[in-house]
Amino acid sequence: MKFKTHLAIGLFLFLSVAFLVQDVEFLFFGVILGAIFPDLDIKTSKSGRRLPYLAGMFKHRGILHSITPAIIFSFLLYLANLPMLGVGFLLGYLSHLAADSLTKKGIRWLYPLKKPVTKGVLRSGGIGDMMVFLFFSAADLILIFFLVF
Repeated sequence: MKFKTHLAIGLFLFLSVAFLVQDVEFLFFGVILGAIFPDLDIKTSKSGRRLPYLAGMFKHRGILHSITPAIIFSFLLYLANLPMLGVGFLLGYLSHLAADSLTKKGIRWLYPLKKPVTKGVLRSGGIGDMMVFLFFSAADLILIFFLVF
């Protein structure tokens, strides 16, 4: 999935649970960070271009596209007394993995294990990706409307 699709899904998750917490700023930042973090393994991604020295360190759809970093970083944020940042990061990260599971390339949730591989039918950047983006963007606008009014 594309950067904007991951952001739209992450924003949807944030808007869906923001009214339940007090530290909404930390939750928001965590969700957005988690939603884009796994693509640090692509030198040409928006996040990879901003941190090119990190992008070259990891194989695309390798360790960063597994559940392990999500759990580790979220736990470290919790230990650093930033629990809402950790919860947000975990939500955003898992949303990224779920979205990439819908693509033809898929992901290995339990990397480095070879199986299971979760694959879908969508092509990243294709019409399906655009449809997912439009759906979640519309859902975001609806949630914002109901939260504001």
